[in-house]
Amino acid sequence: LSTILKYDLPKGYIQEQNQILENMTEEEIDALAKKYLDPEKMYIVTVGDKKEIRPGLKELGYPIIELNQEGEQLMSN
Repeated sequence: LSTILKYDLPKGYIQEQNQILENMTEEEIDALAKKYLDPEKMYIVTVGDKKEIRPGLKELGYPIIELNQEGEQLMSN
């Protein structure tokens, strides 16, 4: 509601957005992602059991930076 009020959006804004999303094709989503998302400027954040997810993350080939609960970087393993 705060977004609707802040930007003076029409009352049916949420339903309209949901309709648009439901009717989008995978190709349209891919085209928008390529147009607006730059992977070189993105971070991937994952949370979970380190023993379970780390092997799959390593396969992606990206650097892995592990943080503690306070958001401080831990020493690399």
